[in-house]
Amino acid sequence: MDQRTACVAVPSPATGISVEPLQEISSSDAQRTLTMRTNNRVIIVARYLSVRQLARAFFRQVAACSALLCGWLFLLLLTAPTPALAAHELILHGGRNRPLVALTFDICQTPGRPTRLDRAVIDRLRAYQVPATLFLGGDWMRTHPDETRALAAEPLFELANHSWSHPDLRLRTPAQISEEVQRTDDELFRLTGRRSRLFRLPFGYYDPATLATLADLQLNVIQWDVVSADPDKKMTAAKLQHTLRNGLKNGSIVVMHANGRGWHTAEALPGIIAFLRARGLQPVTVSQLLSASQPECRVPLVPGRCLPVSLRWPDPALLRLSFGEAAGFASR
Repeated sequence: MDQRTACVAVPSPATGISVEPLQEISSSDAQRTLTMRTNNRVIIVARYLSVRQLARAFFRQVAACSALLCGWLFLLLLTAPTPALAAHELILHGGRNRPLVALTFDICQTPGRPTRLDRAVIDRLRAYQVPATLFLGGDWMRTHPDETRALAAEPLFELANHSWSHPDLRLRTPAQISEEVQRTDDELFRLTGRRSRLFRLPFGYYDPATLATLADLQLNVIQWDVVSADPDKKMTAAKLQHTLRNGLKNGSIVVMHANGRGWHTAEALPGIIAFLRARGLQPVTVSQLLSASQPECRVPLVPGRCLPVSLRWPDPALLRLSFGEAAGFASR
């Protein structure tokens, strides 16, 4: 037995215990034992391997943990959701990898403040054979049943849900939000035989509770990344065209109005369409845009399904409107 002194312990007269130097016994490459003798008793302090074997054991443990972690990651990849459109997200725009854009038009009103259908907008879309997604308010459909059926009969147009009475959903309970959505969807089905999973927020306003309720309803919430601000009477056709030329890019979703409150929208459309064609940007419906590539969303309610963007409300796009314009936006 090879005994060597490992270190010297200091005696403690106060305890009456005689402490002798620590001794290392059974020294070998296989194992070392560290002992301490006190009052003729031998206490084993620790058994340990050589430094080389300690290193080997450490790296074996690291390798085992790494293998386990890799296995879990592999399982997660196998079960991860595909990058298809999820029905629980606030969509800002489509993917940026394809030259597609979606022109969308809100057609809505509030009870007691009726609006109309801007036929000039519809006629220009038809004349240029431009697809569009129309977000219809339920109360508007109630007072315009013939117009709703005519829009549904046009293959260029996709019809979607824009709530019943255009309220600020942040001020509604989950039950009231559900009623706004379902009542509108039922009216759309009654008039056209169709339902829609696309929803646009009134005013573009939202908060986490609103989005959670809409997620429970399995809706694709469609926002925008290009705002025309066409309810502003100061937005002339030339200004509208300039705004869209500066904002449009691959995957863009544009918000405009076709309820008579887009004051110069119809006048601006020919120039907008000419710009799109000159740039090689193809107009499509929202569903076509989102099915073509991975969309970007602001709040990833389903992890991994979209790219997170900071949560802000109300939507900054509405800040381009004056306070009076924004306050009266419900009837537009």
